[in-house]
Amino acid sequence: MELDRFRLLASASPGRRVSEANEIARLERTLLKMLDEDGIPRRLAVGAWWQLLSELAKVVLPRSESWSESIKQRLRGLLIGTMRFSRPDGSAVFEARQIPKDRATLVRAWATFLDEPGVLTVAGWWFGRRRTESPTPPPLPTSGHESHPLAMLRPDWRADGDFLAVDHRTAGAGSFLELQTSGETLLGRSWLAGLSPAGVGRGAGWSTGMYADRAEWSFRVGDARVVRTAVLLRGRKLALLADEWIGAAGGNISGRFSVADGVEVAPVTDSRALSLKINRASARAFPLALPALPYATDRGSLVYQDGELVLTQKVDSRRVWAPLLLSWDKLRNRRPARWRRLTVSEKSKNCPSDIAFAARVGWGHGDGLVVYRSLARPALRTFLGHQTSAKFLIGLFNDKGDVVPLLKVDG
Repeated sequence: MELDRFRLLASASPGRRVSEANEIARLERTLLKMLDEDGIPRRLAVGAWWQLLSELAKVVLPRSESWSESIKQRLRGLLIGTMRFSRPDGSAVFEARQIPKDRATLVRAWATFLDEPGVLTVAGWWFGRRRTESPTPPPLPTSGHESHPLAMLRPDWRADGDFLAVDHRTAGAGSFLELQTSGETLLGRSWLAGLSPAGVGRGAGWSTGMYADRAEWSFRVGDARVVRTAVLLRGRKLALLADEWIGAAGGNISGRFSVADGVEVAPVTDSRALSLKINRASARAFPLALPALPYATDRGSLVYQDGELVLTQKVDSRRVWAPLLLSWDKLRNRRPARWRRLTVSEKSKNCPSDIAFAARVGWGHGDGLVVYRSLARPALRTFLGHQTSAKFLIGLFNDKGDVVPLLKVDG
C-alpha cells in the first residue's frame, strides 16, 4: 500500500501546472514520512525495498540537482540498508531468489548519484568488478536498531559469507528470519512462538562488537510476553536463537523455525541434536535447555515437523528460557557435541530455574562454549567458578577452565 501510494504521487500528471519546485517539495515530504532518519522504510516489507529504489530512480535520478541534502542522506541510508538486507546475488532476504537483470545497473546508478564508492566496491564483489572502479572500503555490513526489531547480523560482504537477518516490525505470525551459511540459506523465512498470533515487536537491545552481533526485542503472545534474542558469533560459525517466556500458562511453550527449501534434516546419532544440510552448507542444532542424550524426558523436545524445527519446553516456572544453538563448522561438527545445564549460585545458594540459566557445550578438549542468562534482575552470581553480574553472557570455556567472554550484556 505504501509503495503504491508513492507510485501514484510520483506519476501524478502536472496538469494543474504544479511547478517543478512544488513537485519536488511534495515528493520530499512523502519520502520523509516513508523513511526514518536512517533511511529505512518505516512500514514497507524488506522484500519491497528494491522496488522502492527502482521507482525512486525514475523520479530522483533525472533531477539530480533538485534534492535537498537531508533527502539525499536518507536515500543513502535506503541504498545501504537495501544492500545489507540482500543476499550476495542481489535478491532480498526473506523472499524467493528473484533477481532482475538490471540490479547491478540500478546499484551503480544510485551509488554514483549519492557518491557512495563503498557501495560500488560491494557491487563489484557481488556482480563483477568494472575496471574503472577503485577498491574503496565498503560500508559496515551489520545493522540494528534500538527502537524497532529489524537487524542484519553480518560480519562481512563475502559472497560465501554468513549472516542472520530478523524482522518483527508487524503483528501476525511472528518474526521473519533467515540464516545463511557458506552462501546457502538454511533457515527461513519465519520464526514463530507458540500457536497464538504474535504482537508487534518492540526494540529491546542491539549491540555489535569484535566477536558478536546481537539483536533483542519483545512482543506479546496471548497473555505471555516473549523476549526474543538472536546472536551471531563472528568468525566462529555459531548462532544462538532464544525465546524468554514470561507469564506463560502451564503446559509447554514452543518455538518454530522454518527450514529453507531443499534442506535435508536428520537426527544426529546418540544425540538430541538435529543436522541440516544443503549443497555446500551443513549445520547442527542443539537445544541447550534439554538433555544432550536422546533418552525420554518430559522437559521437552526438538523435532523436524512439516518443514520446521520445533523446539518445545515444559513450563515449570513463571519465566522459561528456550535457547537453540546452531553450529556450521564442518570440522567441529565431525566431533560429538555434549552439553549440560550448569548450577548457578547466588550468595552460596543454588538459583531456581526462573532466576538464572547457564549451560556448557563442548566438542572436545579446549573447544567449549558457555551460555548464561539472568531471568530475574541481574545480580552477582557464579557458575563454573566464574562470577558475573551480567544479564546475558556467551563465552569460550578454554582448556584451563576459564570463561573468556565473547558477548556480555549488562542489566
